[in-house]
Amino acid sequence: MFCGYLKQSTTVTISLGPALDDDDALTEKTGLTIEDTDIYLSKNGAAKANPNDTNDCTEDANGVYLKQLDATDTGTLGILTVYCHYTDVLYLRQDYMVVKANWYDTMCSTDYLQTDVKEVNGTAQTAGDVVALANSSAAWGYINSGVVFRGVASAGDTTHFTCGGLAGQGAGAFVDASTPWYAYVFNDAGGAGAAPQGETRTISAYNNATGEFTVSSAFTAAIASGDNIIVMSGRLAAVTEIKSVVDDILDDTAEIGAAGVGLTEAGGDGDHLTNLPEVDADIKKINGTTVNGDGSATPWGP
Repeated sequence: MFCGYLKQSTTVTISLGPALDDDDALTEKTGLTIEDTDIYLSKNGAAKANPNDTNDCTEDANGVYLKQLDATDTGTLGILTVYCHYTDVLYLRQDYMVVKANWYDTMCSTDYLQTDVKEVNGTAQTAGDVVALANSSAAWGYINSGVVFRGVASAGDTTHFTCGGLAGQGAGAFVDASTPWYAYVFNDAGGAGAAPQGETRTISAYNNATGEFTVSSAFTAAIASGDNIIVMSGRLAAVTEIKSVVDDILDDTAEIGAAGVGLTEAGGDGDHLTNLPEVDADIKKINGTTVNGDGSATPWGP
């Protein structure tokens, strides 16, 4: 009978039973003295042997007895079978599955299942391979279909930077007069957010052999080795600029409304601009020309 999972190399108390009379297979046998030598274990199919833990069983209730197993008893992964054949009691057999501690704690506690990447596309991975792949410019390029790339600068100044991982993208890459490409410094290697982090410049030249970029105007500080650069197409940058303009419009509209009079309320009547209040004005000039007359009996004229 399968009775559950046990954490590997961990002391645990299991319940044996109920112990039933071997005559009628119904009467619960209580008051038994079941010693550790009455118990046998088979670890994942190995030969039976008495438990390493020498504590005898203690009675629970209704023919159920408790037996402690120590870390040695639960030290082997796989099926752990517990046997007991006590005098005048039906043969007891209980099966458990001994599992790794991480798996047990994930299923029965608050741990998280550890899932390490061992291979990628059939290639064995070392500790840093997956991290390196995630940080590589090529990974970003493929993911974003050539619209945006990520590079890590190996050298630079205020108007140049080199990202060796972006070399070989093509002689005409990253330079387009009609739709310029941009370089955005999204992470300063120093970690303090210092300039030129957050600055964007237009790319004016690209060296396909070395991955060196030239920008049309200088950054406020030199690009340093290790700085992370986003190289993006003007198509993507335009979307960002449009969003910025829309945000500004929304901000301005909110300010007008906060001033106390919304655009639709200027007439004081709610929905239209047809009920504007009268304006008392003395007209002196029309289109720059001085006019005469009082607007009644005397006609207007230059």
